[in-house]
Amino acid sequence: KATSELSASLARAQDIQERMLPRLPELPEYAFGAHYTPCARVSGDFYEIVRVDSARYHIAVGDVSGHGIEAALVMGMTKKAFALHARSGLGPAETLQAVNADIFPELAPTTFVSIACGLLDTATHHFATARAGHPYIYRRRSDGSLQRFQSGGLMVGVVQGAAFDGHIAEEEVVLEPGETVLLYTDGVLEAVTTRGAIFGTVGLEAILRTS
Repeated sequence: KATSELSASLARAQDIQERMLPRLPELPEYAFGAHYTPCARVSGDFYEIVRVDSARYHIAVGDVSGHGIEAALVMGMTKKAFALHARSGLGPAETLQAVNADIFPELAPTTFVSIACGLLDTATHHFATARAGHPYIYRRRSDGSLQRFQSGGLMVGVVQGAAFDGHIAEEEVVLEPGETVLLYTDGVLEAVTTRGAIFGTVGLEAILRTS
């Protein structure tokens, strides 16, 4: 009985997580796409898209350390904190700093969250990014060349205050027609190909260059 109750509870939690995923914006000059496949019934991975105003959208991808129910709970808390601060119009770095300040006291000492985020201005095509211990954000230019956004910082939950804030930096570019920006979690890099090899950064970049 206990097993069946746990299974039913996990199924409900999975349904809640799926309903928390945001709808993708439909804009005349931009196409948004997302794919979400948890490795278990519930997951610590998330993505979020927050409309700031008529032109600006905050986009984020995050990954909570560990798996299972604890990671799923932290995921929900982090996702909500990000949405609240992003909606206020803060830049990417300030948003990550505010999220860390909010949730650091709630996290266990061994629990961390990596986040990559970007603020897109669809009127000016400016795209500002910041990362907290998360894999690189990629920009694929129309000629197939790749740019990796280098600025980064510590994962959310590692330290607080100035020790965290001082490591978070931003990069900003102007996107051109035909370009693609990719945010992802390390689950992509850890995927195994049909030949049994780890996909990794090399595989990801090869796909980006030819897609």
